[in-house]
Amino acid sequence: MEENIDVISFAEPSKAYQALHILKETDAQARIGLLEAAVVERTSDGRLQMNEVEQGQGALVEPIVYALGGPLSVLLADPDLLAGESVDLAKARQDDPSLKQIADRMLPGSTVLIADVVEVADEVLDKEMSRLGGTITRRSADVVAQEIEAADEAKRAADKEARRVLREQHKAERQAAMSQKQAQMEQQVAQQQTAFKQKMADLRQAHQQKVAEIKAKLQKH
Repeated sequence: MEENIDVISFAEPSKAYQALHILKETDAQARIGLLEAAVVERTSDGRLQMNEVEQGQGALVEPIVYALGGPLSVLLADPDLLAGESVDLAKARQDDPSLKQIADRMLPGSTVLIADVVEVADEVLDKEMSRLGGTITRRSADVVAQEIEAADEAKRAADKEARRVLREQHKAERQAAMSQKQAQMEQQVAQQQTAFKQKMADLRQAHQQKVAEIKAKLQKH
């Protein structure tokens, strides 16, 4: 008996809503334990939106949608940030990150059913979903929870580093601005000193010329 995150995809988006109804019925029959489920659409521009939600005791479906469609989705573009190497989407292996494999099932324009469910045997939902033409991707809920936490920590670390780089950039810009201002002030001081020296030289020359004129005048008398 395992708690899994089941991502159920269909060729026809409307089947996802039928599948949610079947999950609730199967839960009512005590054949599975449905904790939480949501019909999730990935729009053509890549955004995720939850169109119908069955809320219960689960706490992973909404974080998964956030991770796949929000800021954390950037981390999923590089599986090395979570676990494993980059792979071709069509050849996803069991050791690839669970969030990455879930994301691979959610192509633009598709609608899937994401369910947090306790299953006694995979065959129960396999049989029910196959009737609708659905394909189930199962991943351990514990592993998915760990990956969401790891992705969140990685994002916070990346944000912290980005803020540090920004602070250093601003510091460098301030230092450069101060250095430029200091250089301008030094240039102004130098110009003022040069102008003062020239003025003093002109005054001395004028003074000497005046003294010479007065001496010449006195000598005539």
